[in-house]
Amino acid sequence: MHAQRERRNNNLANLQSLRGVAVLMVVCLHLLGYGGKYFPHIILPSWFLAGGAGVDLFFVISGFIITWITFDLDSSWRTALSFAVRRAMRIYPLYWALFLVLLPVVAARPEWINAASGHNVDLLASFLLLPQLIPPILPVAWTLTHELYFYLIYACLILLPHHLRSWGLVAWLAAVATAYFLQPLTSWFYITGSSGSESASQIVISHPATFEFGIGCLVAYLVGKWQFQIPRIAVLAAVGILGGAACLVYVGSGVAPLVHALLLGSAAGILVWFAVAADLRGERAFPSWFRWLGDISYSVYLLHVLVISAVGRLFHALVATGPLWQLAFVAAALCLIGGLGSLSFSHIEKRAISAGRVFGSYIEGGRAKVGLT
Repeated sequence: MHAQRERRNNNLANLQSLRGVAVLMVVCLHLLGYGGKYFPHIILPSWFLAGGAGVDLFFVISGFIITWITFDLDSSWRTALSFAVRRAMRIYPLYWALFLVLLPVVAARPEWINAASGHNVDLLASFLLLPQLIPPILPVAWTLTHELYFYLIYACLILLPHHLRSWGLVAWLAAVATAYFLQPLTSWFYITGSSGSESASQIVISHPATFEFGIGCLVAYLVGKWQFQIPRIAVLAAVGILGGAACLVYVGSGVAPLVHALLLGSAAGILVWFAVAADLRGERAFPSWFRWLGDISYSVYLLHVLVISAVGRLFHALVATGPLWQLAFVAAALCLIGGLGSLSFSHIEKRAISAGRVFGSYIEGGRAKVGLT
């Protein structure tokens, strides 16, 4: 089973396509949200709010991938350090490039940054992606703080013997649940929603989004032990289930944070499970362009708000607000997001991933494995 999984590590086209689905959902959400700032009567439908579930899907995919590629890794400090370095190289280089781009904006036009928090920014915490009580300089990067927290925990789990890793994961999630009920959050995702009594680190540690990573990890274990044939139509049906749950949570009256995480995390987990099961039987469930979008999804995720804001400001300055102008705004934003995302992936992401593999291999003495990124 492990040998089969390793041979197919780089052939999970449906899973990679789900990254494309997730980032497209987030882009739709922000086209509606940021577009509403520049157009008095935005023509985009309100159900675009359900695009927020793209983040939930990303977290589940991340949990799955990290577990999937580490099943067979040795239990040693070298392996754990190599894993941590490779994940850091996956996150930081592109983010830091955009951080440097935004620094002059902070200096020249601070009113363009973090309007929701009074245009305040903690540059050091933003640079290192540390937990903080205000959004980072690039607002969407708040999710990267949670990703890094998950990677840190998983690096510790790698130190455990193989047969104890799943129990270590369960113990960690139990600790998160305990912390959550002891330090209840007053809002979902943004960690600015504390009541003032919790520290930023406490909020991240007890955040219900962590359970979505855990669901992804669980799906990886289930796929590794229990495989069954999934037709393409079942994968598409699972997309519909996630979409329905997303509309309930984001477009409806909303639910409690823990219910949010468990409901959308479970829907996303089913989708990931079905997609990978279809992958393992050679069934393609999505058009090929979703795979391309999945490849560049990290670049698109970090870049898209900046592009949407820049294009929106341009159209606003031109007093171009009619329906046709709004359609032109959406088209221009999407084209620029795709083009810049492709360039970023080719010239920054790929090089950072390669450098991470080199460093990781050096740490492990040339034994680092290459898997999903």
